[in-house]
Amino acid sequence: KPVHNDEMKSRRHLLHAAATTDDETPYNVVLTHCTADFDSLASAVGLAKLWSTERKSVPTTLVVDDVDEENPNTEQPDHYSTPDTFNPTYVVLPRGAHPGVAKFLSLHKHLFPIKSLRDLPNPENLDKLGLVDAQRRERIGPAGPLLAYAKRITVVDHHVESNTDIPEAEDYVVDNVGSVTTLIVEKLRKERVDVTPPEA
Repeated sequence: KPVHNDEMKSRRHLLHAAATTDDETPYNVVLTHCTADFDSLASAVGLAKLWSTERKSVPTTLVVDDVDEENPNTEQPDHYSTPDTFNPTYVVLPRGAHPGVAKFLSLHKHLFPIKSLRDLPNPENLDKLGLVDAQRRERIGPAGPLLAYAKRITVVDHHVESNTDIPEAEDYVVDNVGSVTTLIVEKLRKERVDVTPPEA
C-alpha cells in the first residue's frame, strides 16, 4: 500500500521529535478523522476531557448493544475505562476541518486542548491514543504513524457497518447511535465530569 507524502512527513517529524526531546512526561492524544466535522471535534474534546479530568469513584464500563462477533475487540467487557493516571490529553485534527468547524475554531480554538501533529511532545511518551468517528487508518491520514507509538489504542465510532483495520485497538466501542458525541456524553454523565459552556 503506498504511503502518502503527508504521512511520510509525519513519520519523519515524529522520529525527529523522539530523538531531540528530553521531556518524559506521558500524554494522550485523541484524533478526529481527516477534515473534521462537528461530531468528530465534539467527541474528541469530550474523550480528551474524560482522560484528563481527575475524579474519585466512577463506573468504568460502557455497555455496547451491537457486538461485532467477527471482531474480538468488541467482546471485551471494559471500554476506554477510567485511566489510572490522568495525563494531559491533546486533540489533533489530522488534516484540517470542514469550513464551518474551521470558522468556529478560528474564534474558539484557544478554549480546547488542540495541537497540531508537529506540536506534539516526544511520541515515545504517548500513552493512550483515541480515534473518534473513525476506525480505519485511511480516516486519520498523516496521524497514522502515531499508532505505532501508543501504549493503548481506543476506537469510538457509530458506523456499525464499517470494519476496523486497526487490530492494535484494545478498546473498541461501536454503537448504532446518531453520533459519536452521544456515546461520549453518556460516558461524561456517568462519570460526573463537568464540561464548560464552550465544550457543551
